[in-house]
Amino acid sequence: LCGSVGVQRRPGIFGARRSRLLSVEQKSHKDGDVTGTGNLLRRLIFQASAVALLPALIAFIWLGLVREPLSQATNLSKLAQAAVDGRASMLSLYISDLEQRVDLVADQLLTGQPPARDLNPANLGFPDADAVTYIPLDDLGTVNISPGDHGLRTHIDIDVVRRAFGGENPQPESILTDEKAYTLFARGLGSPVSGVIVIEVGNSRLDELVLAGSEGQYRIIQELPGMSGVTVAGQMSADAIASTHISNTPWRLDFSPSEQWLSKAQVGWWDLGLS
Repeated sequence: LCGSVGVQRRPGIFGARRSRLLSVEQKSHKDGDVTGTGNLLRRLIFQASAVALLPALIAFIWLGLVREPLSQATNLSKLAQAAVDGRASMLSLYISDLEQRVDLVADQLLTGQPPARDLNPANLGFPDADAVTYIPLDDLGTVNISPGDHGLRTHIDIDVVRRAFGGENPQPESILTDEKAYTLFARGLGSPVSGVIVIEVGNSRLDELVLAGSEGQYRIIQELPGMSGVTVAGQMSADAIASTHISNTPWRLDFSPSEQWLSKAQVGWWDLGLS
């Protein structure tokens, strides 16, 4: 019998391997698509976050590096000016009180008996004065005032007395000598002026009023025409950042803040981030 016989072919070893390789490649391709899609999604999320945060970051940097330093400088300047103005007001009140007492002494002497050349401050109700002196005009209506006369020590004393003889109410001026530091007041008696009362007050109370506080240091500078500024009271180890005039005096008050005061007044980065 010569009939045909059907033969079923089985896949060979190479065909099986090829099938497996195709399956792995297809799977890897699918996994790669998933991984690539995930990476792309993450990049998009990161970029979106960066874009969203960028304005805030720029604003924070601008606040920290530009606006806040300017704002802090302005605030510190205002705080420093407030500190020196407050201390100057206290000094002005002290000087005004002394001047009122000087005027009272002048009124007492003007309405009483002709005063002696040297007077006891305690008897005149001015115990914190170091000396009270009356300088009268002589019979010719003149007076000799030179350093050493009538207890006057310097040309500043003489200038104050001369202006009082001229009918002025001169501002108090501070005099520094090797022996002592004092502030001089002078008032003319009568109209026309027949004499001048001179009152000398030591600077110890002035020194107390400009002692350094927790906020910083102070000093009084006397500024007279034609003369360089002279430190009358107080001391300063750094440059002044605020100054003001003390009313009714030829004095300027300077202020230099302490490091502790500055650190409390300045805003930190953490506070900036919360603002």
